[in-house]
Amino acid sequence: MTHLRQLILDELERRNYSPNTARSYLHAVEKFARHLGRSPEQLGADHVREYQVHLFRDRKLSARTIAGQTAALRFLFVKTLRRPYLPDALPSPGSVGPANLIDPNAVLFMGTRRDSETERKQRKQFIHHVDQAADECA
Repeated sequence: MTHLRQLILDELERRNYSPNTARSYLHAVEKFARHLGRSPEQLGADHVREYQVHLFRDRKLSARTIAGQTAALRFLFVKTLRRPYLPDALPSPGSVGPANLIDPNAVLFMGTRRDSETERKQRKQFIHHVDQAADECA
């Protein structure tokens, strides 16, 4: 077990997180590090943003799943690595949604013909979760 993994587990246990949450958080951090090919200790806010784009664009994950991944990464950076919370790593409240993550000039907006009703709902949920997380950390 790596030193960082042990630190994460210690923080999760100290804060009385459930075993399922601990497993989910560890898995999210592992996938984040694997995607970027470096230790999470060497990564930062720009990498989180890049990873979120990857999850939306390439993996096509739901907004709820990405919100969970983001919560795990926020726990890693703020609670485990004791870095200041960086809200710039997340889309700003009131933004257009995932299109804001991808490219400011992107044509992927909520309500376009390409988006299914489910995708629009997921994007709204994602924005809601990001807003809640930002409020909790403020």
